[in-house]
Amino acid sequence: MNDSRRILTVFGEVVRSGPLHKQIGAQEISIALGQLLDATPEGAPPDLQPLYDFLISRDVDQAHVDEAFVVFAGKAAEFGFRYREPSQVAGLDDDSRDEFVEMSRERKVVMRREKPPEQSAARPIPAPKGPKAKDGSPRVLLAVLGVVALLVLGFFVYLQVTAVPPSRDLVVSDPAALPCQNLKGNPPTLVCTIQKNAFEAEPRDSMKSRGKITLQLAGAEYTRVLLVTPTGEILTSF
Repeated sequence: MNDSRRILTVFGEVVRSGPLHKQIGAQEISIALGQLLDATPEGAPPDLQPLYDFLISRDVDQAHVDEAFVVFAGKAAEFGFRYREPSQVAGLDDDSRDEFVEMSRERKVVMRREKPPEQSAARPIPAPKGPKAKDGSPRVLLAVLGVVALLVLGFFVYLQVTAVPPSRDLVVSDPAALPCQNLKGNPPTLVCTIQKNAFEAEPRDSMKSRGKITLQLAGAEYTRVLLVTPTGEILTSF
């Protein structure tokens, strides 16, 4: 798994375990981050400042955004991948960062306590009987292989659950729709690639109206449209 994939997976996990996903969908954040990572030159550390600015522009609680990036920073250091931290987060003092980490830790403890107990635990499958060596190796080996198989299966299931589903190319042929150079769909979000000068040349209300038309033409399964530049800069969403 390359750094981009790991950043996307780990940041998504941080968002889902914190309060940020209650204000803005985790999938929309993952799609925005994915666009940013795809536009980052190979080998260069991705700059997450545009993602931070995008989240703040959505009128979410800045403390929740800061907490997500601080917790992510700890995991990034643990996994050893490189990225450029948003300036607002880099400017936080150690006490503020420690407070965010502690808040996240306490929230996880509360979530574990509130999690309903499992209905019934699966009974262990007895190992097949056979000739037993002095150290009991047949049963020990079967048990170890079983644990390894479960861990591998769990890891791949985790990747499937946390991964952003693949998007598909869409075509909306209407002059009243957004002037997208490229339009991709990943329900419920559309990703419209648009030149920044074209975005800035039109009033926001007009662009928002064109976004609504684009959503209608794309289909009822889409409810939000994310505007990004060809270089991965996140402009806005409607």
